[in-house]
Amino acid sequence: IWLVQGKLELASQWVGERGLDPDGEPTYLHEMEHIAFARILIAQGRLDEAARLLQRLLEAAEAGERNSRVIELLMLQTLVAQSGGDTVQAMSTLEQALAFAEAGGFIRIFVDEGPPMARLLYDALSRGLSPDYVRRLLAAFPKPVPELAGAAHIQSPKSELIEPLSERELEVLQLIAEGLTNQGIATRLF
Repeated sequence: IWLVQGKLELASQWVGERGLDPDGEPTYLHEMEHIAFARILIAQGRLDEAARLLQRLLEAAEAGERNSRVIELLMLQTLVAQSGGDTVQAMSTLEQALAFAEAGGFIRIFVDEGPPMARLLYDALSRGLSPDYVRRLLAAFPKPVPELAGAAHIQSPKSELIEPLSERELEVLQLIAEGLTNQGIATRLF
């Protein structure tokens, strides 16, 4: 939540309190903490450390056949490669993530990554990577990415399978991102 709120300092303090090390051995029990740590490393621009940590996490998730975790880690590797300017590697890794995700019908996991993932998906679509599935994913994003929304060659699917979030749902998510408790959200909305 701190990363979403732009509070990198608080997120960094949390890392210090948890004693997380980018070269430490991640364990299944603390996998979510290590993934959060990798996200913080990415936000800090410590891409090499993030890449090493993500690779170890990916190997463990693949060995444990935890497909949704594999997809998430591949997406994070994609974001690391893109942040480092390696578009070829980013697209290759995203193609792997799309292949895993399409088989299971995953959508929300991509949308949760926000505009950086949307930009990557538009790039993937322009390269012809899983075009039908990528269109479904892009249709699920709440707002088009401004600099890409006008791309004439990209059409949203006509499928009724994906329903965008309502204004109220978006409002609740915004309050969650602000750190409000369930009671705080209820008080604010009613």
